[in-house]
Amino acid sequence: MRGREKEYDRRSVQPLVVMAQQPFQLKRPKECDKEWSWVEDIPPHVVFDPLSTVSATYGVAYQTKFRDNENVWSSRPTIFVIDQSGVLRHVASTGRNQDIREEGIFPILDELDAQRKSITALEGKDAERREAVGLVLAPRGPRTGEAIPALVKSLTDEDTRLRSGAAAALLWLGSRAEEAVPALTVALEDNDARVRRFATMALGRVGASAKTAVPRLVRGLTDEDQRVRMETLAALEGIGPDAGAGLQQALKDKDARIRAAAAQALPRFRGQVESSVPVLMEGMKDADAGVRLAAANALRQLPVRQETRKPAVPVIIATLEDKDARVRAAAANAVHWLGPDAREVVPSLIEALRDQAAEVRSPVANALADIGKEAGSAIPALIETLGDKEVYVRASAAWALGLIGLVGEHSKAEIRALVTALKDPDVQVRRASASSLTRIGRPGTDAMAAVQPLIEAMKDHDGGVRALAASALGALGSDAKPAIPVLLGAVKEGDDNVRRAVIKALAAVGPDAEVAVPAFIEALKDRHHDVRRSAAKALGQFGTAAKNAVPALVEALKDENGEVRQETALALKKIDPEAAKKAGLK
Repeated sequence: MRGREKEYDRRSVQPLVVMAQQPFQLKRPKECDKEWSWVEDIPPHVVFDPLSTVSATYGVAYQTKFRDNENVWSSRPTIFVIDQSGVLRHVASTGRNQDIREEGIFPILDELDAQRKSITALEGKDAERREAVGLVLAPRGPRTGEAIPALVKSLTDEDTRLRSGAAAALLWLGSRAEEAVPALTVALEDNDARVRRFATMALGRVGASAKTAVPRLVRGLTDEDQRVRMETLAALEGIGPDAGAGLQQALKDKDARIRAAAAQALPRFRGQVESSVPVLMEGMKDADAGVRLAAANALRQLPVRQETRKPAVPVIIATLEDKDARVRAAAANAVHWLGPDAREVVPSLIEALRDQAAEVRSPVANALADIGKEAGSAIPALIETLGDKEVYVRASAAWALGLIGLVGEHSKAEIRALVTALKDPDVQVRRASASSLTRIGRPGTDAMAAVQPLIEAMKDHDGGVRALAASALGALGSDAKPAIPVLLGAVKEGDDNVRRAVIKALAAVGPDAEVAVPAFIEALKDRHHDVRRSAAKALGQFGTAAKNAVPALVEALKDENGEVRQETALALKKIDPEAAKKAGLK
């Protein structure tokens, strides 16, 4: 917080950081009493305070919704904003394993301040409104609901400031504003963006009881104001399952923009994923290209059972021939979502590799890569695609060949094609080709024809290509014996990744590479810990043939890196068990 003191002072805010030290960590009981724990109702970003550390001070207590049935610790960073009267005004989480940054806190504080100013603007009109403002700003109590009639009335005032203040006040009332849902729904049509935004947020805070507002809320997904659109999605999520059903219905709206926005939003409603599949399949046949695109992109985000996905196969195949290139590309991206049934799409994907649009050809190649070995019939077409005029298409094709692997009659042609691609003018294609040769390279296979070209690739100006070429040579094992001199020369390479890959490759070549032992001994002093670890492991693979390395390995037991020490100990036990015992190893 150093250097930010003025920012806090300007906002009259006192930051408080609560560290989750051991005594205060949160543990899920094996069985939760739903009468007090509200496991299904409390949002997943909210934290429970079992020791009453926070609640005793501020009068608030919440509980996390833990994953699965594991007895896990909560580590979700959460921001609480509590005003000077002790009222919790804001709760938000950044998600697990993400830090809370101050630049993210200040906009929250500024937004709350803007809401408060809007609310207090109501005070100057009449006694009824002043009393309503007082009830809203005070801690919630039995009389809080008495503020609603005056606020509902103010929602229709001709003064924009008063309408905005009323919507903000109802937002601050949260679920207590349930009886104002009809008035808030009407306010969604207000000509002022701030009023629409506050009304939207208020409905989301009401939750499931605001389900009658869903049809109108859905239209807010196409609002001209970006902040209204964002808050609309959050509000629909706050309302829950009924909002998901409303979005499905909105895919039949006469306005194409609304249909597209509804399709985009559906994946966020996990309670409706199974029933959303047929709805989105219909959306992929929509007359509007934007709707078809949104539906195809949304479909692949639904985590549904395999039997629910299968009916989408013919729809995706048909969409691969859509007249809009963006939609065809989205269909190709959705193939992976089909799981095992994706193999039925292979013939259509082979045809789509010849699509006129490069933006389609690349995801088609990626789809074949995802299918893997069952896409073997696509190898000739992918080899042809290695000559594509677009770099990223060639790279995708090279990558796909590696993931599909060597397939019988096509294996020699595949190796020749990848070897040729090692000389492609673009580095991404060369890297993809070397990586694929690493995947498919095995001793005693047609891949041995790649040894000499890979040796040549060790001279590439790009370190990534050199490292991948070394890995590919290592994958060929003893067949890569001719590469030993070149690999030895690269042990002292300037690139850390290359040195690590070279050491692993030499170890994989086998006994013929014992001449590399002195180089490995030297590498135990490398500046990069992963290179030192690889050197120790390689020495262990040579066993007693690496006897000369014992003194250096004993010294390496003192390495500052734990992984290096661990690998060194294993190597020493393999090479000289007696020396290992003398060094104190068990």
